Amino acid sequence: MAGRPVAARPASRWTRWAIRLGSLVATLAWLSLWACAASWLAVPAAQARAARACHVEHEAVRVSGRLAFSTFAGSPGYDSARRGDRAERVPVLHLSAPLCVADSAVAMQGQRGGRQVRRVQVLDLDEQLRGALLADCLKACTLSGELFLAESGHHHLPVLLELSADAGAAQSSSRITHKAVRTSR
Repeated sequence: MAGRPVAARPASRWTRWAIRLGSLVATLAWLSLWACAASWLAVPAAQARAARACHVEHEAVRVSGRLAFSTFAGSPGYDSARRGDRAERVPVLHLSAPLCVADSAVAMQGQRGGRQVRRVQVLDLDEQLRGALLADCLKACTLSGELFLAESGHHHLPVLLELSADAGAAQSSSRITHKAVRTSR
């Protein structure tokens, strides 16, 4: 009996299933570990890009997006139009990409940070948003102006864009930008 080889028993169906499941779990564990490591290494790079891309208050910028009109509560309480406050209808640019805006005092102190916004209130003092430019901007357009932070009750979003004198020139560039966006997709 000592010289006879012992025949291996064939593995049962449940044993084969358990081995395959264990192999799959080990593979998923390694993949998740690599994904965590990759995201951990990517976070500082993304933060560095975001820090460089942060605009300072009162900086002239060109931003792209879609214009819409929103109604907010106005004077006297700036709380609720249903409770007697006057309704204010203001143009809001819904940005095609988030925009980082920092307070100029914070930036002068060398501190990092700012707020990421996806929409800005458009301040159109020269009433340039009319006619063809308004029609284009309701679809998609690029506007130029100066960024500033909200200061009064009439500023309904944290960041505003005061249109520059040549914002009307953005009409022709908005068509080019709009076509470029459509053909790239």
